[in-house]
Amino acid sequence: MNFTKYIKDKINYILGFIVYCLMILAYLKAMNLNISVIWIVILISCIFFGVGFIVSFWRKNAYFRNINQMMETLEEKYLISEVMEKPRREENLAYFRILKKANKSMLENVSKVRKAQKEYKEYIESWVHEIKIPITSSQLLCKNHSSKVTQKIEDEIQEIHNYVEQALFYARLDHVSNDFLIREVNLGEIVKNVLARNKKIMIQNNMKVSLQNCDVFAYTDEKWLEFILNQIIINSIKYKREIAPEIMIRCKRKQGKCRIMDTG
Repeated sequence: MNFTKYIKDKINYILGFIVYCLMILAYLKAMNLNISVIWIVILISCIFFGVGFIVSFWRKNAYFRNINQMMETLEEKYLISEVMEKPRREENLAYFRILKKANKSMLENVSKVRKAQKEYKEYIESWVHEIKIPITSSQLLCKNHSSKVTQKIEDEIQEIHNYVEQALFYARLDHVSNDFLIREVNLGEIVKNVLARNKKIMIQNNMKVSLQNCDVFAYTDEKWLEFILNQIIINSIKYKREIAPEIMIRCKRKQGKCRIMDTG
């Protein structure tokens, strides 16, 4: 709390006290009291008012500072009304009850949203697993009845498969930490798997691939890294240049970096 702003907020009380002092001054003068006595009475009144005013500011400032400190320690800051101390004054209690009601309403809404998100995520994951069955069946049919037409259909099915995988990974984004499996993997193998997955579409688009020093081991989550690389490769193909398109993937051991470039 700012003391200057606190004074502005309490200006009505200050003006009321000044009016009170003027009335006391006029009354004591009418009683023909000594002017020194009058000023002593006014001074004592001012001291009591000033001390009370400062103590009131100090107590409120300490109260709100304590609430702010509790807020800093909370991850879900909307739960502040659940941990803050119940005020004693009736005016503050009224605000506290309003805050509790608002917080209860928000918690109910948050619970509903989380439930809806969970149901939607479960539906997407279930749909992805179900849709993979006809996709796989369609790919097998195309391979068993190979022709120029079925090859083109198979390419389109592969693109559908990529979009389905993308939907599955995006559905899991809110629980990424639970889905991580960090272990030592060969980056070169991951790169080759992603390139093999997109081999046909790269051939169709006359894409050239350049790999340098990719036989490097690193700690990462294999499936998420494959997903990211796959998105980069697909975008590189989609936005390639028409003349001599090329994708370059290079790893540098000393700098601990993997660089992917394309001519798009």
